[in-house]
Amino acid sequence: MITGQTSSFNADFVDLGKVCIENNIDFLYAKNINDPVYAATKIFRHPYVKCIVTMEIPSETDFGKPMHPFTPNMYIDITNYLDKKIEAMKIYRTEMGEHPFPRSLKNIEAHGIMHGASAGVMYAEAFRVVKIIS
Repeated sequence: MITGQTSSFNADFVDLGKVCIENNIDFLYAKNINDPVYAATKIFRHPYVKCIVTMEIPSETDFGKPMHPFTPNMYIDITNYLDKKIEAMKIYRTEMGEHPFPRSLKNIEAHGIMHGASAGVMYAEAFRVVKIIS
C-alpha cells in the first residue's frame, strides 16, 4: 500500500527531492521520458518515492524519440470525469487549438476513447508505471 501524499506539479522548475521530502510525497506523476523535459530521472533512485508513473501529453510525448514510444501499462477509468477534464482544459486556451491540433478538445476525447478501448471502459487515462515499491 502506498501512503503519504500524492502530488502533481510542474517538475521542470523545482527540486523534486526537496519537494518530496518536505511534503511526504511518495507517488509522483511525471511527464513521459520522451518529453522534451523529463525531470523525474533526477528522483527515480530515491527510496522515499514509492511510485512514479508517467503520462502522455499530446504534442509533447509524440515528439520524443521514436525508439522509445509511450507504452502505457496502467489505465484509470475516467468515464465519469471526461466532461470535467474537457471543461478544465478550456482554461488553457493558449495551449489548445482546433482539430487536428494534438491538444484539441476533440483529440482529448479521442485519446480517452482509444485508451478506454484498451482498458475495457468507455474512457480511460493512460499511464506508464516506471517505479513501484509496495
